[in-house]
Amino acid sequence: MGAVNLAFPAMEADRITDRLNRLRVTAALNGLSVTPSTAVLSPTNFGGLMVVETATLRIIAGRHFSLSLDEAEDVVLDLVAVPVPYEDA
Repeated sequence: MGAVNLAFPAMEADRITDRLNRLRVTAALNGLSVTPSTAVLSPTNFGGLMVVETATLRIIAGRHFSLSLDEAEDVVLDLVAVPVPYEDA
């Protein structure tokens, strides 16, 4: 994800939210779901993201919500038949 711009933290948060939303749309169009953790951190919940195949509810990656946004993007874009290109703004 890179370094956070401390001069404009709200803009950085918006950029991360936009990336996550684009990733979730790309995943949904290809039968996948990118799910963020909503539970308290624990040994079985690392507070990150999980990629799930929606038809079977099979966990593809991030079993313990262990994926960063960058890692989730890599997993989804590796799995989709025709990746939907988007660039970091």
